[in-house]
Amino acid sequence: RYHPRKRHRPFASGVLSVKHGVALSLLLFACGLGLAALVSAGFLATVVTGPAAVREARNGGEFLQLARQVAGIPPRVIPAEEEGRLIYLGVISGAHLDGRSAFCIDIGGGSTEVSVGTQEEHQYLNSLKLGAIRLTTRFLGGREKPVPPRLYENIRRFVRDDVSRSLTDLRTFPFD
Repeated sequence: RYHPRKRHRPFASGVLSVKHGVALSLLLFACGLGLAALVSAGFLATVVTGPAAVREARNGGEFLQLARQVAGIPPRVIPAEEEGRLIYLGVISGAHLDGRSAFCIDIGGGSTEVSVGTQEEHQYLNSLKLGAIRLTTRFLGGREKPVPPRLYENIRRFVRDDVSRSLTDLRTFPFD
């Protein structure tokens, strides 16, 4: 997955920084190497996905075209729910639940995926627009110093309000 750096601020500008991207070129080259390693290891199918930043960027198509050119990878931009499902499958593949249900949370740059399920299937998925970079961009605007208490409380209130809708839904899906 492409993870934009904080300084690119894709959620504030709505644009991925692809023209000035030496780091992006290196990332795409590394993706190409990773894909080649997977193919040589015998994996027949590989899916490369773009997360929230690519989904929401006005120039997401430009990024996808560059990825194809530089790394030879045809990335897919997937819906938030599919991102959550794939994250759940990845987490659960390394767990041994022994008939129990699990609660999973993945805090990314642009979104946070919340899921509940068993070893066999998910029962609940939700994607919240509460990623670390998104919140940093919205509330801190590049500020590097400690967050003032009043601003910290505003951030907590914002997250709590957004999460409360999801937590209400979660009550109907018990987990161990």
